[in-house]
Amino acid sequence: MGPGAGYVIRIPGEPSVYLTGDTVLTEAVRDTLREQVPDICIVPGAGARLDIGGPVLMTVAELKEFVRLAPGRVVINHIDALNHCPTTRDDIVEALGTDLISSISLPLDGESIPELS
Repeated sequence: MGPGAGYVIRIPGEPSVYLTGDTVLTEAVRDTLREQVPDICIVPGAGARLDIGGPVLMTVAELKEFVRLAPGRVVINHIDALNHCPTTRDDIVEALGTDLISSISLPLDGESIPELS
């Protein structure tokens, strides 16, 4: 669909945040994780796809690699949201297993994450 746009936000005295935007796992995303070393990453992880073409959001396999590469906490959002987003919270929990699940947050609709506020 086109190039994605992500942002790393840095405010003195606060954790840095990487907002990936709607993207799949590209080399640019990997480079951002390695070079910017964000404290918190927010990534849509629904495996969304349109009627034609490949995924427009990270698949479960890409999310697993993203979480392994991320230096800090990963918040996965945009799941169980729309009919073109087949990935569920259960899919993500199962794929990540016990070794990676502790480094992510899978907020429910409307849920706040106290440790990040």
